[in-house]
Amino acid sequence: MGQRTIIPKNATDRSLFVFMTIGIPFAVLWLGGVILPHYHSEVNGIVVTHVVLATFIFYNVFHNMLLVIRTDASGRKSFLPSVLKPGWRYCAICQINYPPRSYHCHVCDECILKRDHHCKFTGIFVFI
Repeated sequence: MGQRTIIPKNATDRSLFVFMTIGIPFAVLWLGGVILPHYHSEVNGIVVTHVVLATFIFYNVFHNMLLVIRTDASGRKSFLPSVLKPGWRYCAICQINYPPRSYHCHVCDECILKRDHHCKFTGIFVFI
């Protein structure tokens, strides 16, 4: 098994990933370094509120992105039951039983547990 990289394989996913990792920090720096000083010559409550909210959004986006990348959604490492439970299905390709809201992804060629679609910004499957 090869080494896992955080850079998505698909060109569209890769460009959106670059937008997330470069565009959002640039927007936060632009807000703090250009926009706020242009409209506010002194530090007051509005400036502090903008800085706190921009920092919160910046942290929230990257922390959640890291969690999505680090979470393995495939069924290959899960201990799934060998008996087919009600509502579960059997994947003949992966040879595992998988629960509802899971399916065999033909992009990844493996069963993905409790995930619904690929996130275009991370190239990974995400919850809906």
